[in-house]
Amino acid sequence: MKRIIGILALLIFSFVSCSIDESKYSVFDDENAIANNSDKAFQRSTVTTNLGNNYSQRSKSLTGLKTIKTFDGGQKINVNLSITSGRFKLVLVDGDKVITVCDGNTNSTFEFPELNGKKYKIKIVGDRAEFDLKMHFE
Repeated sequence: MKRIIGILALLIFSFVSCSIDESKYSVFDDENAIANNSDKAFQRSTVTTNLGNNYSQRSKSLTGLKTIKTFDGGQKINVNLSITSGRFKLVLVDGDKVITVCDGNTNSTFEFPELNGKKYKIKIVGDRAEFDLKMHFE
């Protein structure tokens, strides 16, 4: 009896997980949604580490957007990004303005000037993206 319940639960979970519609999370080409929406992402097989000034994320699939950090500016960010498949970009949101920092494999340092009373947001945006991202904030 326990075995039958276990098998039924596994089958139900399989059907539920297969029926998730990733397209409702897709905002990759919509700058207005990237600038104004809160985090909304569908992720599979994701490992994230956020310790002090270091952030890393490895994902088999990311569709949607996620805010990594909000800051005042006057900061350097070292980015090491490897995209295996899908579309992925790291963006800077300055109010309603979205600036693509990088959208391809890179090992670079980016510097952001100080802002007067405003804050930047660093976001990752994916469309079925498999990637490995490492960032260090200075």
